[in-house]
Amino acid sequence: MKNDRFRWVFLLVLALCPAFAPLARAQEVEVEPNNPCSAAQSFTASSSALTIDGSIDTPDVDFYRISAAPGSVLRVNLEGESTGQGTLPDTILGAYSEDCATFLRYDDDGGIGLNSFFELPVASGTVVLAAASYGDYTFSGYGYYSGSYRLTIEQEAGPARSISGRAVDSETGSPLSDTYVTLSRCHEGSCWEFVGWAYTDFQGGFLFENGAYNVYSPLTAGDYQVRIARHNYEVAQVGPFSVAGGQELDLGDIGLVPYPRVGSIQGRLVDAVTGAPLPGYPEPYAWVQLLYCDPEPFCYTVRYANPGTDGTFLFEGDFYNPLFPGTYKIVASADQYETVVSEPFQVANREHFDFGDLAMKSFPVRIYLDQPCGQIPAAGGSCQFKMRVVNGSPGRIVGETWSIVQGGPLGTPAGYTVFQSGNPKGISLASGASAVVPLSFFVPADISNGAYICAEGFAAQRPHSFNTLGRHFLFCLIKGAYGFSLVPEEHKRDAVRRMKGEQPPHPKGRP
Repeated sequence: MKNDRFRWVFLLVLALCPAFAPLARAQEVEVEPNNPCSAAQSFTASSSALTIDGSIDTPDVDFYRISAAPGSVLRVNLEGESTGQGTLPDTILGAYSEDCATFLRYDDDGGIGLNSFFELPVASGTVVLAAASYGDYTFSGYGYYSGSYRLTIEQEAGPARSISGRAVDSETGSPLSDTYVTLSRCHEGSCWEFVGWAYTDFQGGFLFENGAYNVYSPLTAGDYQVRIARHNYEVAQVGPFSVAGGQELDLGDIGLVPYPRVGSIQGRLVDAVTGAPLPGYPEPYAWVQLLYCDPEPFCYTVRYANPGTDGTFLFEGDFYNPLFPGTYKIVASADQYETVVSEPFQVANREHFDFGDLAMKSFPVRIYLDQPCGQIPAAGGSCQFKMRVVNGSPGRIVGETWSIVQGGPLGTPAGYTVFQSGNPKGISLASGASAVVPLSFFVPADISNGAYICAEGFAAQRPHSFNTLGRHFLFCLIKGAYGFSLVPEEHKRDAVRRMKGEQPPHPKGRP
């Protein structure tokens, strides 16, 4: 406190009484005036903690000239109300050169709670510390709060030179690049003080050294901890470990344990009768979904795939979307085939699972485009087309066939339409027989450019139309500036998706 007569008397007693001599060397008190910087109160730091009890009575700032061994590092902690070492609610800590001409650094809330803390190299052997309250970032004495504080100063040996290491996969030994590493300093077994960060290089290496842009406080001799985090790996933690002054410490290879994950899941889609492969392109436009069950029957889609021309499909995990060990199902669909759902199967950690052939049953009735509609001008016109209906069942089919037309986006309030083209037409087909059915619908001129119009054929067995035995998208038209043109067959499936407001499948098979 300023001009505190009792404190002067107390200091005199300490100086004259030998019984209190050890206490005087370890703990000091603020003596005013110690403002401005040129009037700083002088102390000498050592490896034993030097504590100074003082107070701020706004407007006020306290300066302390600290002598230390050249090349050493001072650990400075300004505590107040947050840790019960005083009543000052929020502290600000600063540092100046010996002649007060150069401002070195400041800290706000770097300690516990609202306390201040930093580490400061002492090149010349003397620095000036400034204690103030929150808001006084220029150390002019005009902070927001008044109250008592404790300033603790510890001198440590010269800084360590560097801490390095290498992050690797614990199973394969492969280096892990672009992996996040943090370095913390430990105090009494608690590693709470953040020192620096790094990302590993292509060889998995990381380096912390004094003066680097990513090291926020000097690497002093002491205890440290390294923490390494990477997506799809368990966090690796090394330490506490000790580093001596001037030491270049190499931690060597640090293994990160990968999370369990599936290598791959593959299989093949085939026709249940002929064994012929069912490709994703061209027809029948086979489509495969991989479902993860956690637990079964609570399954959800984790991957999509279009089989190749030989009917094979492959699901693989990647860095951001791994496949985890567990229970899976496969759902396969194809144009004019019944959707099939596989039995659940188990895939183990790191396993490359081959499902084998997944057979799909053809619809009993197959429908094909026999003749597309002709050129339709921008002014609109009639789309007259024909579809062929083939009985693929072993017996006669007596029923009906019809076509549904869908369109969108149309530029209308609803943006989308669905209607039946004409009335259903009766069919009576022996096994293997076929019939050609003529159909038509009118296309108006005011449809928006870019709109799709797709016709789909259906066949059902009597006595009612709910017993559908066949279904097939026949063709799609797209509206352009010069009229309506037929979408190429290989793009028909994507046209249907876009017409419904859906996106085509991801090229890598992800949802």
